[in-house]
Amino acid sequence: MNSVRPSGALKAQARDHLTGHYATAISALLLIQCIVFLSTTISTGFADTTTLTGMILSLLISFILQLLAGIFTVGQTQLFFHIACRQKPKINDIFSGFKNHPDKAILIQFVLLLTGILPMTPFLLLLFFYQKGQNMYLIPFLALTFVIGLILSCYLYLSFALLYYLMLDFPHYSVKELLLASNAFMKGHRAKLFYLQVSFLPLYFSALLTCGIGLLWVIPYQNTTLLFFYLDLVLTADPNPDTGIFINESC
Repeated sequence: MNSVRPSGALKAQARDHLTGHYATAISALLLIQCIVFLSTTISTGFADTTTLTGMILSLLISFILQLLAGIFTVGQTQLFFHIACRQKPKINDIFSGFKNHPDKAILIQFVLLLTGILPMTPFLLLLFFYQKGQNMYLIPFLALTFVIGLILSCYLYLSFALLYYLMLDFPHYSVKELLLASNAFMKGHRAKLFYLQVSFLPLYFSALLTCGIGLLWVIPYQNTTLLFFYLDLVLTADPNPDTGIFINESC
């Protein structure tokens, strides 16, 4: 039976393992942000967003860049694996995704983007029609579709939150198998992960008071804590005959 420790214990272990590695983690995250920012600025700079064609082109470029960001997510996850497993993290870990099934990383990112977009589609369509006609009768439906979409998006995010961790642990799995594995692991643990994520909100609000500088500490802290949440699940799991998932040790 899977067992996850309380959030306080996960956070304490994350702080312990991050000691001496904050500089590497922060430098790696800053490098990723610089690469993403420069790529987005250069790529979208060629599109004239004052025209419909230019706007569509800009959105398409942004979507492609978001897909490619999945490769860096693999590298970022690898870096935090090294921290959690008492291995020496390196800044160039963030590029490891380019030689570690980058096609699979892009497909996983596509699935995750869809889980955020599709549940909100009814709300966005109603919002479009409301802005066109200012029909007050649509307001209750706007509120309803927004709430339902938000709940569905949150549920799907929690179900597939382990995809990148599992991809690194089980590189021979297909994306379909990774989806099944993540959903199987998260059964009975979605509320725990939701609570763990929400518990970081006060830190994010505090970081805003430092003009965002505090995020350089919060984001590695959160990522390492989530890694330990995953390890608690995967290292205590039993083989699942229904899904064919058999667990090996991550560290």
